[in-house]
Order: sequence, then C-alpha cells, then structure tokens
Amino acid sequence: MLVRLTQSFVRVMQVVALLVCVLGAAHPAHASGKRKPSILILHTAWYGADTQGQLVATGLFSSVDLWNAAASGSGTPTLAQLLPYDAVLVSPDYSEVFADNVALGNTLADYVDNGGGVVCCSLAISTFSPPAGRWASGYQVITPGANPIYLSQQTLDVNSIADPNNLLFIGVGSFKGVSSPHAAQTTVNAGSTILARWTGGHVLAAASNTRARVDLNIFPPSSNVSGAFWDASTDGTKLIANSLLSVIRPRIAFVATVYDWVPFEAMAAALGNSRQFARIDRINTREVTPTLEQLLAYDAILIFSEATPNNRTALGNVLADYVDFGRGVVAGSRGLSSTSIGPGGRWETESYAMSQGALSGTGPISPSFASHPITSGVASFSSSTQPLVLPRADTFAIATVAVSGGSVTVVQGSTRQPNRINLGWWFGGSLPQGINQLLVNSLLYTIKPYVACYATTTGLPQSVRDKLLATKRFSGVAAYTVGVNGDASQLKQHSSIMFWSTTLSNESVDNYLGNLLADYVDAGGGVVQAMLSLGTDGTTPFTHPRGRWTAQGYDIIPQDSFGPLMTGQSGLGSILEPTNPIATFVRKFDGGPISTRQSTTPLLRGRAVLTWSDGKMLASVHNFRKCVDLGFEPPANSVVGGNWADRTDGAWLMANALEYAARSRPCPGDFNGDGQVDDTDFVLFAARYDTLVDPRGDLSGDGNTDDADFVQFASSYDRLVCP
Repeated sequence: MLVRLTQSFVRVMQVVALLVCVLGAAHPAHASGKRKPSILILHTAWYGADTQGQLVATGLFSSVDLWNAAASGSGTPTLAQLLPYDAVLVSPDYSEVFADNVALGNTLADYVDNGGGVVCCSLAISTFSPPAGRWASGYQVITPGANPIYLSQQTLDVNSIADPNNLLFIGVGSFKGVSSPHAAQTTVNAGSTILARWTGGHVLAAASNTRARVDLNIFPPSSNVSGAFWDASTDGTKLIANSLLSVIRPRIAFVATVYDWVPFEAMAAALGNSRQFARIDRINTREVTPTLEQLLAYDAILIFSEATPNNRTALGNVLADYVDFGRGVVAGSRGLSSTSIGPGGRWETESYAMSQGALSGTGPISPSFASHPITSGVASFSSSTQPLVLPRADTFAIATVAVSGGSVTVVQGSTRQPNRINLGWWFGGSLPQGINQLLVNSLLYTIKPYVACYATTTGLPQSVRDKLLATKRFSGVAAYTVGVNGDASQLKQHSSIMFWSTTLSNESVDNYLGNLLADYVDAGGGVVQAMLSLGTDGTTPFTHPRGRWTAQGYDIIPQDSFGPLMTGQSGLGSILEPTNPIATFVRKFDGGPISTRQSTTPLLRGRAVLTWSDGKMLASVHNFRKCVDLGFEPPANSVVGGNWADRTDGAWLMANALEYAARSRPCPGDFNGDGQVDDTDFVLFAARYDTLVDPRGDLSGDGNTDDADFVQFASSYDRLVCP
C-alpha cells in the first residue's frame, strides 16, 4: 500500500508540474459536426416568444428569431432578410393580421423557390390572415376555407397518421388542444398529402409532394401562456420542431479555382434541379481564400481546380480544417493531385487528398457495394479525363468503370474520413452520362452518415432501419444479419453501425464478432451496441462481442461486471449530460412492460449519459473510442419481440447514438465530456488512479487506471484542448 501511495503522489506531482506550465490557459473545446439550422418565426404579437422558447429548448437549432410582420411591428420582411434562415414558421396571432398579405405571399414564394422551407400554422391557413399573391397559386398545402377558424377541444387522432414512421410524428405520442384553434378543412390541394387529422376529422398536418412545405394546422403557443391553447404536457413542441426539420435542406458551395464559371453552369443547374439543396453558392479560390468561418456556413462543398489558387497553402489548410470539423468535401479529379494547381498545406501533406491517377473510361458503372447511396439511381458513367486509382490503404472503391487493361475507380471513399469523397472526372464542359445523380448522391453522403443495423436475427434490422430512415438524418441505412452478410468488406462503407443480439451465445461467433467490430473501430468506424448483446449474466448468455473487443477494452461495461438481466416497466430517468448529442431532443422514453435492461450499475469504461428511471444505464459513451452503449433493445413494440413504446423517443435516441458514433472524435482524458482535458478531469483521474482497479480512468483498455493510463492522460492534459 505504501508503494502504491508513493507512486500516486509522484504522479500527482508530475501532473501539477504540467498544470504550472499551462496555468491560466483556458482554450475552448474544438466543436465539430453537422451545421445546426436557423429558424425565423413570422408572427404578429407577443405569443411568438412562447414558441421561440419551445424551439430553443430542443437544442436542434443554432438560432430561433422572431419577426413581427404586423403593421404595428416590423412589417413584411424582404427576400434578402429571409434567405439567411433555413426555415420560416408562419404564425399570425389573434390580435393582428399581417401588414401586407400579398407582399408577404410573394416573398414567401420567392423564398421557397430559393431553397427555403416554410411551415404555415392555423391562422395562416384559415381566412384570418393567409399569405396571398403568388403564394395562393401552388404554394398552399391546405386551402383556406370559408370558416376563419374552428374552436373546440380536439386531440391528435393517432390512428389517422398515414405513415407511423413519418418524420413529423417521430416521438409524438399525443397532442391535445383546449380550444384547439384551427382551420376547418378536411381536404388539401392537389400535389399534397394528408399526414394526420384531428379527432374531429379536420386535417391536422399535410405536406407538399414537390416543395419544402408543410401546413401544421395548430396554433403554436402552448398552455404556458394561455389555458386555451394546446396542453404543454403533450407533444406539441416535437410536432412543431419535426415539421421544421422536414422542410430544411442542406446548403452547399462550389469552392473552385477557375478562370470562368460559365463551363460549370450546367452542373450548378443540375444540382439545383434535384431539389435536394437549399443553396448552391460559388467561391473562386483563384481570387480569394475562404476562411473556416465562411465555409462553415455550408453543410458540404464541391472542390475542383483548373488554375493556380490565390494561396495554395492557406487553401489546403482551411479545407483540412473544414474536414476535421466534420463537414463534407467532394473533390473532382483535375488539378487536385497537382503540385501546381491543387490545394497545398495540410491537404497535401496530411493525406486529405486521396491521391488520383490519370486513366479514363466509359461504360457501365460497377458498384462495389449493393444499395450504396452514392450509386443509387446510376446505371452508367462516361468520362474522358482522370478516373481514380487507389494508392492509400485506408480508402476503398465505391464504384468502378471498366477500361482497357482492367477497371478504374470513379468514386472513392474512406472509413476514417466518411465526409470525404473523390470523384474521378473533370467537371468542366458538358456533363458526362451519370454525373448528375452521382454528384447529388456524393454530396448527400458526406453530409449525412451512411449507417447500418447489424443483428443476430433476420428481419429485425429492417424494422429498425425504417425508423432510422424516417429521421432523414442519414444518406442510407443498411440492414445486416450476423453470419449472412455483415462481414468486414461490407461494414467498411459505413460511418457507424448498431449491433444487437437476440440469440444465445456461441464462442466462435462471439470471438469473430469481437475481432470484426474492433477492427472496424480501428479503421475509423463507430459502434453502437445495444441490448441484449452488452454482455452475459452467466445464466442467459446472449451473443456478444468477445475476442479483441473485451480483451483490449472496446466494451464500455467490463464483462466481469455485467449483472443479470432484469425486466419490468421502466422509462427515461435522469439526463446526466443534457448537452451531449446523444441526449438531444430526447424527452420521453417508455421501455414498455418488459423494459429489458441490466440489473447492476457497474463502473464504466466511460460515463453514462442517460439512465432508466430506476438508475440503470440507458445510454453511455466510451472513454477513448467511438463506441456507445444503449441499454434497451432497438425494435419497438410495434414489432414482434420489441419492447419500447413506439410513439416515444427510441428512434431519436438510436439516431443520436449512431450520429454521435459516426461524428465523434475520441478525446482520451476528457472524463466529464466537456471537450477539454483540464483540472476537473485531473481531479477525477487522480481519484481513480489511487484505487487502481477502476475502469473509469482506463485509457489503455486493460480495465485498470494505472501508470499506462497516466502517460496517456498527461499527454492529453498538456494539450488541454481535445485534438
């Protein structure tokens, strides 16, 4: 014991010495990931503040602003004032109509035409104060009826929801109005679809089939401001937020070194005509080098070059920073591997470029993976310039084209950089056959992770897949079954995967899975592991990863601490890290009458983010790897063998976990999850180091917190900021 205490004291003194060297330094965490959209609420009185507060509290949006469009307020906004926002919620109040309905309707129509999304609420759907002008000819979903408004106590008719997996109704189990002010309409315009009805039969929600438009036939202010409005204990906030998310599209930019944009007009038009992107801007790096802040206004960028950049080094550095931040980059072939006209700096020296060759090919495209989202809808490809080759071990072909002497890669990806795609052709001039869809698919792939469900029972992955696809957060969701099609060659194309088991353990299968998943994480992938595969209780051993997975510490719950399974009604308990991406928009979770979960609360090789109502782990993250545990079974109660209540937040929780596993960058030593390795983490580590047999400070994978972990922690602590 004396030796151990002496070792602890020496190590603490060493860390204190490091602290003296960096005392006073307080660097913010380097945040990364997808761009959060911004929202504008067009209203006419004070009720807008309640809706604003509801949306801010979701954590989904970068900003939620108010605009009083009444004559007594700021009047009608211009198109230029709307364009910075990803979506607009149109909701006049009882007290006053819009200042100029015709001008507002024209502006909103122009905004939608320019890529914006619009959600209109009840008083903008009724004859009370609807947008007019161009809006009335093709932009309305529910046509304003003869009655200005209908008042009665109404609720969402859950049985009327046309598609239970529609984004608008994910996590929406109930919605109750008091007087329920809404338009008394039972039909919608041609080209629109009814999504749900009130119990009285009136349309509650409907969407356009061609435009970024939803009509939500509710009055957004809640009972927090008036007892006559919707019951704030029901799911109105989710309904409003989901509606806004459903009309938002990504923003992209061409970041290119060109003499003239004219040869690229056809490509820009083709991307615009796809209706997949809200904005397509252009930055000519022959004239200016964009800053990281400028690039972060976009979800993804398309880069190519035909001339020398304004500053090769600065351009390469900012492109590498943009990739590190988690945003998408699709690169065309010409010039990007050239030392004279391609990006320099870190892009060139740190292997962001994915080197390219100079062969050419024309013919049927050959996908490397079945149902890959990039090759979806693409049958053939032709090019006269520079398809790719694969000189780097951490890249792989997504599609190839046969040429004389073999085949060449035309789409290239990497598990370690899933937000990077290389395309094997020069973009100038006329568009080669197949290029339109490949461009659209490639950009969406870098913006939205391509994930997979991986289970031991045939059929179950498909049901979970459908729920994840409904969130519209992924470019694709594959479904694999252990022993059928989920091997290493398939998994490498995914940013993250979710694995679970419902079958009994088999030692050879368990070892195979453990080694496979560990290799996948080492290659840059993220793993979400769910019940019942988290471990074995010795009496009901379900298939779970062993081999390297447990021997080298990829598991969050050390196997020897996994207790017996327990069942019985339970739901969401504590949200221990409200700002953690896994907890975003998770407000209600009902595990159902079975609620299978672990019975113990062991020390984790990481930390819990959410707990069940009885304190057991519901979601946790690994200390230093891209791994997440979910303490529930993925299938919902609408599926045979499922547990959790279908209309609660299980789908959001799984989507959050998969996206976190795909986008996170492990930060060894950040024990409290604030993005920094600082004094708080030092205090936590020192306590765990002193007890030795404590996995909470384990940074080496051996289950202990010892000298090997100290070396890792000291290195991270010296840098302060997570890499």
